[in-house]
Amino acid sequence: DGWLVQPHLRHRVFGFLALALTLGSVFLATTTWSFSGPSWASGGITMLLCMVFVPVVVATRELATLADDTKERLSTSRVRASQMLALLVGVTAVCWTGADGLVLVWPLWSAVLGASAFLLLKSVVA
Repeated sequence: DGWLVQPHLRHRVFGFLALALTLGSVFLATTTWSFSGPSWASGGITMLLCMVFVPVVVATRELATLADDTKERLSTSRVRASQMLALLVGVTAVCWTGADGLVLVWPLWSAVLGASAFLLLKSVVA
């Protein structure tokens, strides 16, 4: 958010602090990290879900949704950034833990499928 149009600079500070804490905890951890990686099946399913969602990200142009606090329209660039961040979280979960990661973030993939199905239905009906 700190690098988008009309950035909230305080978010840069939080981002760097979160990155420093994450890296510190990784390096200071006493446990061994296990990286199983995705199988062909979980990797393929994840790639399919991402490909199905890309048209939703591209189709995000004009938003009618108003912000709760300011009652202004939501920023298209911020919504697109959050959509891409959601995909990044899902892909990272699958890459890190394989099929377990696919199941752990299933609510995310359900939202991805729902938004994609809605876009498809909207294009068929229109």
